[in-house]
Amino acid sequence: LKRVGVEEIEGVDSTFDPLMHDAMLMQPSDKEEGVVTAVLQKGYRQGERVLRPARVAVSSGPQTA
Repeated sequence: LKRVGVEEIEGVDSTFDPLMHDAMLMQPSDKEEGVVTAVLQKGYRQGERVLRPARVAVSSGPQTA
């Protein structure tokens, strides 16, 4: 697949991008809001074209008491 330019979409610790990611859930974490905390299903792109968005969990920010 690499020969035809297919790449895996960035995952954990990347900033959530609605064009590249499907947010399946939001959860509190020590990371700032909008950062990908887990990849539930890998996503792929070919150049600028998204073949399958990555399904991810996204941080809702630190939990406040």
